[in-house]
Amino acid sequence: MKNFIEKIKKNYRDSFKQSNKPPKSIAEFMKDLGKDEQDFFKYYNSFFELDKDIWSDVAITTINKVKGEEVYQNYSVREKMLSFLFTLSEVMKDDQSFVRYQFKNKKNERFGLTPRFLDDFKKEFMSFSHEIVNEGL
Repeated sequence: MKNFIEKIKKNYRDSFKQSNKPPKSIAEFMKDLGKDEQDFFKYYNSFFELDKDIWSDVAITTINKVKGEEVYQNYSVREKMLSFLFTLSEVMKDDQSFVRYQFKNKKNERFGLTPRFLDDFKKEFMSFSHEIVNEGL
């Protein structure tokens, strides 16, 4: 199950690398995977839900990489946040087409507010931020 979800995420991000846009439909996307459309719906309701899950993974992966560094505990709060931001840019570098597409038309969607696909990312980031701010206090 976990492997299949990871395969869905990887192939979804790869589709952006190939065409700079999302798959036309869930049915077509799953057909390319050699699976039935219903297999997708066991885990996600839509591509939007998949987007949210991928962004949540980006935050979790970034936080785990930062905290996994030997020198992390010796960093100041400022260095911890800078390390997060640098690592985030490195994590996203592999999926530039996906990231670019996600933000392409979102700037006017909800002026000044976080795009909805980043809701879970934001929760992870806010938790990390609160942790290091409290440490600084």
